[in-house]
Amino acid sequence: MKIFSVGLGILAAMACAGAQLAEPPSKDMRIAIRYGYGDVLIVGGKCTADPKGLKRVEYRVPLMPARRVFLPTPEFLASGRQSTPEPHTEWKAGDHWQVYTGSGAPVTVVVDRIVLFEFAHQYHDGVIAHIMDPEGANRITGLLATVYLASPGNGLTGVSQTPLLPEHNSGYTPDEDSGRIIGVLVRAAHKVLHDKNWRLEHIETELVKNKVLELNTMFIENKDEVSFPNESRILRWALPDQQPLLFVQLMWSRYEGPPLFAADVVMERNTLKILSFDTTPAEEMRTDAALFPNCTAGSFKCPPTVYSVMLDPVNRFLNVWKIGTRTFVLTYTGYNSDFSVNLQELRSDKGLIPTSLAYSVNEN
Repeated sequence: MKIFSVGLGILAAMACAGAQLAEPPSKDMRIAIRYGYGDVLIVGGKCTADPKGLKRVEYRVPLMPARRVFLPTPEFLASGRQSTPEPHTEWKAGDHWQVYTGSGAPVTVVVDRIVLFEFAHQYHDGVIAHIMDPEGANRITGLLATVYLASPGNGLTGVSQTPLLPEHNSGYTPDEDSGRIIGVLVRAAHKVLHDKNWRLEHIETELVKNKVLELNTMFIENKDEVSFPNESRILRWALPDQQPLLFVQLMWSRYEGPPLFAADVVMERNTLKILSFDTTPAEEMRTDAALFPNCTAGSFKCPPTVYSVMLDPVNRFLNVWKIGTRTFVLTYTGYNSDFSVNLQELRSDKGLIPTSLAYSVNEN
């Protein structure tokens, strides 16, 4: 069994290593976010800006790369107070875009207003676009997924219309099937973490190193309390005439103390073959910010911490499409206020490969 893992800082790490990113479906494609009833946000590229004096939009939604949303004026855009975003998008009010929700036919939207997203002095350009068809607006409002793909003009052909759904709503018997699935993934997790020194080489602080050693040892000992993940989330994506895929999130935690291990997995539904086994969440658990969030700098006396032993309420797997012959997965990675949304290509021989279509925000 091959296990593929993508570590922290996906795009940055791959760029530093000289690894090749997968090509997105189209260079003009962007990520879109449901924005209340009848509207979507389309996120553009990163830029620098001085938004002083601009009006703001107060309404915010999860996963938008902003704490504040500004409305640039034509004078502002012509003044040079905003750098050219990368990637650059020729936004124009009145232009039509196609939004691919992953469920049903694409929805046509029209660009209403150009906006500027701001998060901790990091900026992205983008637009608010209005859904032209009331029926399309109603359909999008009722979807489980809130993050989509968007393409200008007439868009792309050959884009799948099958949604990502919870496994327990997909017609299978959840208890029996979940047991088979979890059993396979428990064995895979122990193949990854079988050495008590796992990830210690990345840690400099002795206090953190000792804590990680304790977590690794407890997981390897496989005692009753942590022999199986305490929480799992299983989503299913089943195209007609194709092997159904499962998108699984797992967390091993205890009654007290920090969680021991977690993983995000893509696997075939019928064969239970693992296509991608991502240990990013387990790596995030082994940072000083996660293990000692209440400690002040340089202090070895830390007040007690109540650790989260539940999966993030935001799904790591946001949406899935088959475009032509290729499969793409929109993923979320986040810790505290920092997060990223990335479009990745799923390959049967290499797992999830990031594309350049992504956005991220962080406090630093």
